[in-house]
Amino acid sequence: MRIISQWHGEDEKELEEVAGAVAFNGWKLGRRTLNDMQQEQVQFESYSQGLDVLSEIMAFLVQVADRLVWERMEEEDRQRFSRAMAIKAIEMIVENRLEHDGPNGDHRAKAVALFNQRFADYAEFGFNQEGPSYPFLRYLGARVGEIMGEAGPSNRWTADMMVDVYGPKIARDLQTSLDSLLGLEDST
Repeated sequence: MRIISQWHGEDEKELEEVAGAVAFNGWKLGRRTLNDMQQEQVQFESYSQGLDVLSEIMAFLVQVADRLVWERMEEEDRQRFSRAMAIKAIEMIVENRLEHDGPNGDHRAKAVALFNQRFADYAEFGFNQEGPSYPFLRYLGARVGEIMGEAGPSNRWTADMMVDVYGPKIARDLQTSLDSLLGLEDST
């Protein structure tokens, strides 16, 4: 899977550009996760259900990125970065919803509400140098498990796989991407 890991040219990038690239990489990591889940025989009832899972993954990754830049940026820059990443993630979700679910419903309002709720929810959980705490990952697993339900025999363990495998992996991969794009590869 190809992700953006470096900038071409010498120009310093605006935080919003970096945040957009991190969101794009997060989207690719989320898509890879959905593919990995399907290879493990997880059964999605519809493309829309897959987008619901991907939306949860993106909300999780925005929170991971926010925590990763917490001590690396001034507060105003961190807020600009996280806001820009969330906006880009929501744009990608809305674009895919429109393409696959059609114009029925207010996709943007639903995505914004989801992200706002997750910002509040994830604020309760810890994060350290190793990454998201177990409760942080457990919350992601619970949200994805709720979306997946018991639709197929393989879906019962989806929440556990999110906690034990997929969540930690996408958090690490996002950190690698973020560090590279910010030129901080040696600081972790």
